[in-house]
Amino acid sequence: PSVVIIGAGIAGIAAARALQDRGIEVTLLESSARIGGRIHTDKSSLTTAGGTAVPVDMGASWIHGATPGHNPIATAALDVLQLATHQTAGEGSLLYDHDVQRGFALYTRDGVRIPRDTVRQFESWLRAAVEAERRDARYESDASLEDTINRMVAEHKLQGSVDEEILGFYVCRIEGWFAADSSRISPKSWIEEEFHEGGHLLVSKGYSQLVESLARGIDIRLEHRAVRVTQQMPCLGICSKPHVQVSCKNGFEIRADAAIVAVPLGILQSNVIDFQPELPEWKREAISSLEVGHQNKIALLFESLFWDEDAEFLGCATAAPRGCSYFLSLYPTLRRAVLVYMPVGELSRRIERMGDEEATAFAMEKVRAMLPGAPDPVSSLISRWSLDENFLCCYSNDPSPNGSDLFERMAMPASELLYFAGEASSPDFSGTVHGAYESGVAAAEQIVESLS
Repeated sequence: PSVVIIGAGIAGIAAARALQDRGIEVTLLESSARIGGRIHTDKSSLTTAGGTAVPVDMGASWIHGATPGHNPIATAALDVLQLATHQTAGEGSLLYDHDVQRGFALYTRDGVRIPRDTVRQFESWLRAAVEAERRDARYESDASLEDTINRMVAEHKLQGSVDEEILGFYVCRIEGWFAADSSRISPKSWIEEEFHEGGHLLVSKGYSQLVESLARGIDIRLEHRAVRVTQQMPCLGICSKPHVQVSCKNGFEIRADAAIVAVPLGILQSNVIDFQPELPEWKREAISSLEVGHQNKIALLFESLFWDEDAEFLGCATAAPRGCSYFLSLYPTLRRAVLVYMPVGELSRRIERMGDEEATAFAMEKVRAMLPGAPDPVSSLISRWSLDENFLCCYSNDPSPNGSDLFERMAMPASELLYFAGEASSPDFSGTVHGAYESGVAAAEQIVESLS
């Protein structure tokens, strides 16, 4: 038996690995010139004044839930490959903060560092407010996270203006988790978010190590952009054996017993792949109803360190909409003076349309709001996921106020010949690397069952 897989991200590679290990012939088609999809460690663009390249993950960064046995990515990275990692948070980190209490420097927009005790007092308020939400399920009547936050503030009085600014920062962090503005985030998704155990890890020398290892020995065709998927369904009378044929933009065509579509949601929504016959209505509705998230990175490399060397995050707090910012410091991981700015939502879309110099200057304005007098970077690097024709998005988001079955429908086969994988096909862990990986393995298992 043979299977063709479209998309060499972690989902497609996981599916290929699982199928090939079962003795099934696999061909993996990738539209871009590299594997990994939205996992991308740039190893050459960010350079010191002396020309030394510093690796930086411009897509996925974290292993969320670093306990082998629970999270398959943690198992592969830690137990199998024994990759060097750096833990940014342990158990119990609050609402996507990656353990703000342990390695964090939060500033006002005037460059004044907010005392850690003040942040802890705010966190106590937020924990209590969220627990009240979970207990009373009041969030179920709200249309968005923005509505929930506004009501929480009204019902649970904050201490003062500084707390409102800290709240603005935390909302900014939550938006970063969902890659969407708060007005487009489901309150249910926020309140009921699930995690694997074990805290959060960065892969020290880049996430691409994991992808490259998993992909060894797989037949991967780079720069093969699939443009048509044709299913020859079972029929009565005389007809050929049921099969799938995939046609690529470069003229390459391949026929197989089944296919897995493991491309980003943005690609599916753009209709750049022609499905014949067209996908069933329930699948098309799921594709169109989910939203694509937008988040990018601006990596800034400096000649030397000028911030707290123990800080994992630097943040600027303000109650003004879109006024907050946060930076990941890679110094604890790489021992290099690198800050990574991560704008989200419409701000991210606006920044990725800037030129490199303008985008770098915008990020430096945010740095200097926290640390006046910060020097210019010696090198910078900007991602533009929403504009890249191979992706057209960061990752998926379900804005439905009370949740829906959209991710479940995305995970279901469209027919006995056509299967789907990717982070948008993960019912429990959408938007994550382990969710994408698990979806690929699940699609492979569905095919094995159907072919047996």
